[in-house]
Amino acid sequence: MNKKILVVDDDETVRELIRAALRSYDIVEGTNGLEALEKISTEHPALLLLDVMMPKMNGFEVVEALKANPETAEIPILLMSARGDSGTLERGQSAGVHSYITKPFSPRALLEKVDNILGAQLPGG
Repeated sequence: MNKKILVVDDDETVRELIRAALRSYDIVEGTNGLEALEKISTEHPALLLLDVMMPKMNGFEVVEALKANPETAEIPILLMSARGDSGTLERGQSAGVHSYITKPFSPRALLEKVDNILGAQLPGG
């Protein structure tokens, strides 16, 4: 099973937290939306963890670009945002994201979401 996850967030602290929480996965990182698109074509991740508010291209623009391309349209996307309002949630759902997590999040909650999306079993579960 492909355990590669592309994590795209412009905040190094958030990426560190994600690396620690998902240490059983192969993590590749990007810091903005343009990097996300570049790395998806070379890394072929099983999952994309994508921040909404980033420089160059925001998360919604990245999702739209991925969903418009048949080669990347099926990659599951877990959208991350500090904004938990219903408008942001609805925009993510209508854009085609698989799941959504609001920052700040617990490492355990993130791991559970990722394991659920990728179909892995939680230890002891």
